[in-house]
Amino acid sequence: MPASDNTNERAVKKVDKPRSQKTILIVDDEAAVCHSLKQIVEGQNYKALTVSSGQKAISFARIHQVDLVILDVRMPGMDGFAVLKHLKDEPATAEIPVVMCSVVTDTDEIRKAGQLGASGYIVKPFNAETVEAKVERLLSPLHRPLD
Repeated sequence: MPASDNTNERAVKKVDKPRSQKTILIVDDEAAVCHSLKQIVEGQNYKALTVSSGQKAISFARIHQVDLVILDVRMPGMDGFAVLKHLKDEPATAEIPVVMCSVVTDTDEIRKAGQLGASGYIVKPFNAETVEAKVERLLSPLHRPLD
């Protein structure tokens, strides 16, 4: 009998979780952006939680089961790239999809996000349809391979 693969088991659990039980962590130092993103994802019937700093995001993601992170790039203190690196370096959070969010449209910055393990990039100002499509793509059962 083959050994159990915990990664596959985690993927199956995430796929089987009802949408209303999936949690999206929104990380932005601007309250208005957090509020807008929270309204959008809650409108899709996801649970949304917000934090205002990178350090809080790392602590929260370690403790709570988060299904997706929407992460601002430019924040005071620890920026989004540092947070992304932390999340991807830790086994407990490495598999969480992270979408970077920034006013910067620089190709090098978008490429850097991808190289650090981001699953997507949203440019501010964003529209609801863009956010909804990105979230849906990353949290749909078809996105996560089971083998």
